[in-house]
Parts: sequence; C-alpha cells; structure tokens
Amino acid sequence: MPTFPRRLSLIAVGLVLTGAAVLTIAPDPSALTDGLIDWVKDETGRELTIAGGLGFSLLPYPALVVEGASLAGAPLIRAARAEVGLQPWALLSGRVEPTRLRLTGVRIA
Repeated sequence: MPTFPRRLSLIAVGLVLTGAAVLTIAPDPSALTDGLIDWVKDETGRELTIAGGLGFSLLPYPALVVEGASLAGAPLIRAARAEVGLQPWALLSGRVEPTRLRLTGVRIA
C-alpha cells in the first residue's frame, strides 16, 4: 500500500477512536451547562444564558459548541454560536482545557 493512503487511513482511524473516547467520557450536557453558567458567573459576575443548548464537535478540532448564548449586563453581549476548542489529550484524561474560542453572530448592545 502506498505511504500517503496508509497515513490517511491511520489518521481517519485515529479520529474515529478519539471521537468514540470523547463521547464515552463526555459529561452529561445539563451538568456541563450548569457548570459553565456557574463558572461564567464566578469569573465575570454576569449571568450567562444558553438558549440553544450545548453540543460537541469533533472536526476540524474537538470543541464544545454553545448555541444562542448571551451575557447579561451593560453591555449586553449575544453570540449566535460559540465554539470552545478543547485539548484532545486532556479530554481523554477527563479534564477540559480550552485552546481557542470562535464566536459567530456576535451582537453588543
């Protein structure tokens, strides 16, 4: 088998196994939502509202996806979607380590 297809198939298998491991150890979404809301309140003193819930994305990198988030206060901040990139190796050991933040549909009032 040529080298490139072999490497590509190994990468695909690695992604599938990582995805299966993440989904196996992923916490209950409602507990994660409550934890995220509490963390934001502790860090900023502001109330976080999540209208669309939480989800996980595996590609192009593992991420926690928040739909319809808003942060109360002056100014009011809303985001249609927020993706928090997660360190894959930390997830496999049960830790959540953010690596990047991507916001779309941001409005500040």
